[in-house]
Amino acid sequence: MWTEPSLIFALTVKFQVEYSGRHWSDSDALFACMKRALDNGIPILDGKFLAQVTRLELERIFSANIELPMLDEKMESWHQVGSVLAEKYNGRFHNFVKSCPLRLYDNGAGLRDRLVKEFPRFNDISQHDGATAKFYNLPQLGIWFVYWALRKSSQFGLEDVSRKLYGSANTRNIFCCRPGAGPRRIHRFSLWSRCAVAWSQRRKIRFGQGQATAR
Repeated sequence: MWTEPSLIFALTVKFQVEYSGRHWSDSDALFACMKRALDNGIPILDGKFLAQVTRLELERIFSANIELPMLDEKMESWHQVGSVLAEKYNGRFHNFVKSCPLRLYDNGAGLRDRLVKEFPRFNDISQHDGATAKFYNLPQLGIWFVYWALRKSSQFGLEDVSRKLYGSANTRNIFCCRPGAGPRRIHRFSLWSRCAVAWSQRRKIRFGQGQATAR
């Protein structure tokens, strides 16, 4: 499920696609293309595929009204993510999740901590006046997608999620998860939630309190 956030860049041109009887634009269209690929049997959740995906294959996956902006950069992102998954986790993000404690932060070993350390695409840092500025929106966003889609079924039980998780599709909107309340502006995430559910169902994964199992 963290495949899509690894591709998010600010789009300067309106990227649009028709999928499932609806019209999608911008980052929603990006996700629609990925759901379409899954429906067509393209293994975009397999790190081995991501590590070797070609530009021509990406052109087909993200076929829309225009070529997806920064396609070469997005291909590099998938290559980076896929290579780590293929080398260390048998090509699957769910194996990475199983290897982490069910906490976002755990003395550097939590799910968000390790996502940043092990996948360069998610390590968004910059130097400013001799200091390192860290803006870890992408790892938070990827985890947020899965949590928001699976929270009601208790399939993604992170122990410290209520006070430490936010998600934003871009820098203009921050979505906060608060105890006893859902994130604001959730209507834009209906398709993303459907993809997260599809991801869990395909892998038959259940993340419970204190354990994570895959069958």
